[in-house]
Amino acid sequence: MRFLVKVSFPVEAGNAAAKKDGFKVIRTILEQQKLEAAYFIAEGGRRTGILILNMNDASELPRIAEPWFLALNASIEATPAMIPEDPQRAAPAIAPILSPPRRKPGSIVAPHEPVAVVNHAIA
Repeated sequence: MRFLVKVSFPVEAGNAAAKKDGFKVIRTILEQQKLEAAYFIAEGGRRTGILILNMNDASELPRIAEPWFLALNASIEATPAMIPEDPQRAAPAIAPILSPPRRKPGSIVAPHEPVAVVNHAIA
């Protein structure tokens, strides 16, 4: 499964890495992680990497996150991501949700079926 992983680290940790060896630690981590893509931005005053990668199992997340945590005191956010073909492949699974069975007018809703409740506030 493809993930977008946002790696954000404090200015102090970034400055220390830059002064120590010109961000060699970042290059080393990126080489180990075999990413599809990596982009770097400034977000909220912090150095931030946007990483695109595949993980087959959630147990792989520590392998991705720990080097960033340990080297740069980073915070990590991992979000599942799709390529344009993925929603097309998902269409058959969501089709029943998008077109629920129609009821005849005046039919009674079974107790297990959800009922929409509308709250009309009087001003």
